Amino acid sequence: MKNLFFSAFLAIIFCGCGFLGGSVSNLQSANGVKCEILSYERHSKTNYTYKFKVLKNNQIYRANSPRYYYNSGDTVFMMIKNGVIINMILDQRNPNSQTRNSGANDGEIVKKVLRQNNEISVPKSENISF
Repeated sequence: MKNLFFSAFLAIIFCGCGFLGGSVSNLQSANGVKCEILSYERHSKTNYTYKFKVLKNNQIYRANSPRYYYNSGDTVFMMIKNGVIINMILDQRNPNSQTRNSGANDGEIVKKVLRQNNEISVPKSENISF
C-alpha cells in the first residue's frame, strides 16, 4: 500500500499535475474566435499575457498582447497571429466587474469643472494717462 501511494505521488510530481487541473497551452493563430477572458497578467507597460477560454470547445489557452484590451469575465472575439493578440472586439461586458475605462458612460455626456475661482474681482475703474 505504501509503494502504491509513493508511486502515485511521484507520478503526480513528474507529470506536473496536468491531469488534475487541466492544461493551458498557447494558441498560435485564430481569426474571430469567441472567447471568455479568464485573467490577464501585466508584465510591463506594454506587455500583457491573457488567459482565456474558447467557448466553442471549452479549451483554456494563453496568448501575449502588446496592449491592454478588456477585463476578466468579458466575452470577446479574438484575432491571434503567431501567439500574439492582434485585436479583440468586445461582444459582452461582464456586468459584475468594474470597467477600467471610466469614459464608458452609455452615451451620457458628463461636464467637468476643473477649477472655479470666485476670488477674481472685476476692476471698478480704469485710469489711462498719457
